[in-house]
Amino acid sequence: MTVRSWTIQTYDRLEDVPEDAWAPLVDATDGWSAEYLRQLPQAGLDCQWHYFLVWDGPEAYAFTFGYTMAVGAAALMLLGSPVNTGWPVFLRQDAMSDVTAWWPSTVAMIEEVARRSGTDAIIIRDLWRNGPSATYEPVLLQQGYTRHGTFHEAWLPLPWPSFDAYWDALRSKIRIAWNHDLRLLDEAGYTWTTLSPESVVASAAHLATLWCAVYDRHQDPDQLILPAAYFKRFGSLSDCHVLALTHGTTLVAYAYLFSHGRWLEASYCGVNYAHAEGKPVQRSLVMAIVRWALDHHYEAVNLGISNELVKARTGAQFRPLYAYLKGLTATAGDLLDQFWAEPPVAPTVRAFHGERPR
Repeated sequence: MTVRSWTIQTYDRLEDVPEDAWAPLVDATDGWSAEYLRQLPQAGLDCQWHYFLVWDGPEAYAFTFGYTMAVGAAALMLLGSPVNTGWPVFLRQDAMSDVTAWWPSTVAMIEEVARRSGTDAIIIRDLWRNGPSATYEPVLLQQGYTRHGTFHEAWLPLPWPSFDAYWDALRSKIRIAWNHDLRLLDEAGYTWTTLSPESVVASAAHLATLWCAVYDRHQDPDQLILPAAYFKRFGSLSDCHVLALTHGTTLVAYAYLFSHGRWLEASYCGVNYAHAEGKPVQRSLVMAIVRWALDHHYEAVNLGISNELVKARTGAQFRPLYAYLKGLTATAGDLLDQFWAEPPVAPTVRAFHGERPR
């Protein structure tokens, strides 16, 4: 029987973590890249970073990260990224399926760092059923965490060879509604385009302003304010594409899209509401993302969270995400009450003729 020797190291700066240890683990994980993680601490976000590296003897076995943010006078630690969803635990490819050998001690170390940082509560988020929730949840429940529903993540498989084929597969009622929105923009002279990396960098401050306009309408409690540095840094990544709606020389709306090999992730968007003039800009942006994904031959698109009914009308299916919450101080209950109430049931829309394509 092999006796394994586990060691957990903690860091407050990514540059202090041995890159040859953590980067291969991240690059081997679908939906993440080392390039992406390198940009996070450079994006000007108002938080304190924390990194955890698990060693199996002399070899890096697992890596995860999180951040501490202020919520009024309190402090909250979240495991994961403040700018995208996704389970942020990266494992060696030959990792064993039994996480009880190292996950309990890793959670304990996360809590120790949180307490040393004066944190009032911890949220471990972005798990889902038939995925990491089944693997990691038992340990979290044993260690005093409670599970809460957070968001419905919209995924649209794209088995069609072209956008025209997808369009034909939609029920006529759905197609007519989309046609109405898209025609309004087309007849008013709006144009879809992809911004060049140079123009993204040059207009980062304006992109941040348009994102703030969207944020002001929703104000999710765990959302950090995104400064211009975020849009500049992430807009220049090799796997980032910025889909934009323009009217003459005016930028009316945009969405950041990240390529993950066979699938596309739709991320933050911004809208110039003053110039949109009551047009269905945000709704049409969702369908424009679907078209862009099909035109570039992706097999699926993650349309993200929010605007669920609009995304259901594309034919998207919803994956419920969960967070695991634990208070560390006497006032933690009041803090955690500010966060997600159980989300409503995701909408169901029969978008296609016959059986839903897979």
